[in-house]
Parts: sequence; C-alpha cells; structure tokens
Amino acid sequence: MVVPTFGMTVQRNGWTPRSEHFYNRLESGLEEELIRHGHTVIVKIVADRDEERATLVRWAEDGSVDAVVCKDITVDEDLEQELQSLGLHYAVLGDSNQPLGPNAVTVDNAGALREVLDHLRAAGHRQIDWLSGPQAQWQTHTRLGVFDSYVADGRIEGRVSAAEYDEERCRELVAAAMIRDRPPTAFVLDGGHLASVAVEVLRKLGFSVPADVSLVSWDDSLACQRAVPPVSALDHHVEELGRGVARCLMDAVAGRPRREAGPRPDLVVRASTGSVAVPRA
Repeated sequence: MVVPTFGMTVQRNGWTPRSEHFYNRLESGLEEELIRHGHTVIVKIVADRDEERATLVRWAEDGSVDAVVCKDITVDEDLEQELQSLGLHYAVLGDSNQPLGPNAVTVDNAGALREVLDHLRAAGHRQIDWLSGPQAQWQTHTRLGVFDSYVADGRIEGRVSAAEYDEERCRELVAAAMIRDRPPTAFVLDGGHLASVAVEVLRKLGFSVPADVSLVSWDDSLACQRAVPPVSALDHHVEELGRGVARCLMDAVAGRPRREAGPRPDLVVRASTGSVAVPRA
C-alpha cells in the first residue's frame, strides 16, 4: 500500500518573526496529525508566489506529493483553479467569508476583529488605528469590511494603514499617528513583533502603555508575552488549525469532501489594555 505524501510551501519574501511563529506552529499541528497516520510531510521554502507555483507544477509532474496545503490566497487570484488544472489534491486554510473548494479549514476573522474592537470600545476607546498586514489577502480583506463598518456607523473613529509586517514601516506609522490632531488611543497591530515595535516607539515619544495608548496584537507570541508591558493578543490555536488541515488533506486524497470550522480565536487580555482610556477631545 502506497502511503500519501503531503506538501506545503512557505514564501520567504513574506518571512517575518510573525510568520515564522505562525508557520512553525501550523507545521507542528500538521505533522502531528499526518505522521500519526503514517504519512510524510514535505515543507518547501520558496522565494515568492512565482517560485511557489513552479514548485507546485514540479510536484504535480513528478508525483512527489499527493496533496498540498493551499493558503494565503488573495482576492484577485484563483489558486484553487490552478491546483485543479494541475491535478493536485489540496486543502485550503482560509477565511470563513471567502469562496472555497470542498476541503478546507475556515477561520472567522471577522468575528475575531469584532471581539477586539468591542473589547477596546468597552474600555472607552473610540480613536483606534489598525496597522494591517497585506490587505489583498482574504483574511485581511474580510477584516477591512468589519473595520469600515464600525467607522461608518460611528462606533469608532479609526484609520487603517498597511504595515505589511515591516518593522520600519510600523515605526513610521505609529509616530505619524501620534502627531495627528486626534491621535489614536489604541492600536491593533498585525503581529506581535509589530506590537513590540509600537511599545518602543510610544515610549520614546513620551507615551505610556496602557495609560495613554492601548495595544492589541492580532497574533499571540513570545514577543507579546515578554513585552513590557505584556501585550493583549489573539490566540488562533494554530496547532489545531494544522491538525484540521491535515484531516482535510487526507480526506481530499480519499475523494471525500471535508469542511471544518477552525477554532475561534480567543482574546488573551494582558496589561497593554489594562487601563480605561479617556477619549481625547
């Protein structure tokens, strides 16, 4: 009996402390489930999407893998259709609002952002800035709709800026935000390393976290836990996401559709949101 082999690519051009932490945990869950069933996992580091596509073509041609993980899909591409044309089985790790094939694990990113914004609003915040990751990716695109709706109906006044997981860009955006006439009293940051940078910048500018500004990271990490003060963050239960993707991969190879709702991200409240902010006039 031939035991299926599964593949996953990771793009180097988006490699950050945030992505490294995420993919290490995802791979851990994926391998735990697949190896338990006697399967093999190949993880290939690629430069960018073009090399990723070339790798998928090669895997399809030489038969070295039986199914692949499909992730980080943007709103303007149809990666699933490309995989179907190659004859590769696959499972998607995606957003609960994006169109998906039969084998997928979905994450309720919209609900998670609502929880973060409602937590900040309950603490008195109305001026909230979000420093986002790549806005073309489905998970960020979905959250943009939620953020825009909170601004449109007056629940918050806020701005979204694409930090793209870049620390220098984050420094510039935080500094620029704090000299506005109505600066934010809270930031949502896409990654624990960006939250650590924001703490550093705010301290240098003379602001205190959380007395003057509160911070929430979209991803939990050691950087959030060890920051001074520790940063509130979402725990996405990434290992469990990996295990769910593994189950969908195995069913995809067997010709069985499988759709799983991934665990809901939990907001871990720490000292960075520990103070009730007084909105600035």
